Amino acid sequence: MSFIGVDHVCATVSDTEMLARNFAAAGMGIAFHERDVEVADLKAPVMGGSSSIHHMLLVRPQSGMLFEAIDHCTGASDRAGPYQVLFRGGGETGSNETTALTTAASAAFETPASSGVIPGSDIPCVLAVSADDAPGVAGVILSRADVDAAVSFWTDGVGFRETARDADGKWVKLTFTSPMPSWSHSMLLVQDGDNQENQLDDQGWTCLSMLTTDMDAACNKVIGAGGTVVTEVYEVPADGKMLRLCFARGRTGELIELLDMRSTVSK
Repeated sequence: MSFIGVDHVCATVSDTEMLARNFAAAGMGIAFHERDVEVADLKAPVMGGSSSIHHMLLVRPQSGMLFEAIDHCTGASDRAGPYQVLFRGGGETGSNETTALTTAASAAFETPASSGVIPGSDIPCVLAVSADDAPGVAGVILSRADVDAAVSFWTDGVGFRETARDADGKWVKLTFTSPMPSWSHSMLLVQDGDNQENQLDDQGWTCLSMLTTDMDAACNKVIGAGGTVVTEVYEVPADGKMLRLCFARGRTGELIELLDMRSTVSK
């Protein structure tokens, strides 16, 4: 098995210190908070700016997927990342305007959805407010102009399976089933926007992190499904360990982090 699970989704932010306090107050756990981490030279192909350091905050909500808030220390680009998340059980509604994302999320996840922000932050999300749900990321949403090409990549290259589809082809829901239930998550592909390549320091949600125990096999699967591996493998200090990772792009240009769990070593 090339990929073994979905680890987390990444968002660009401007102040991890404030967010750490706010998220803790909102009842979310902090998995780690790394400050002033040196940006590896090998990361340059996925960065629009030229910051030498960044701050990383990995958040563990009460339910659902982990998410990482990254302050790149030079500000975000003018572009928005192609990812979004569906957040259940809390948050602040920003707009009742119907969009392609809220319409698709309402249908695919069978819940009323609106535009909003993650509790304790200004990070945008698609919000499904329900008093019965523990706060958390219920799924990741990816906007692409060519949904069929994206489906082909994420199923053939990464190992998701299709579980639902709009009759008009406007959205497709995929699910990754992992041996570890906490790494099993859903992705909603929505026909919206374009297939432009994004950078890690764009605004909003920019990257999905996938776990692997065989980096070479995972890279080969990505390439075989029409994606590209855009950085060499390098190491990042996090939570007292050195994590091996690299970045790739899907067939429609979206960023993916490949995180090698097998090769994680202590500092």
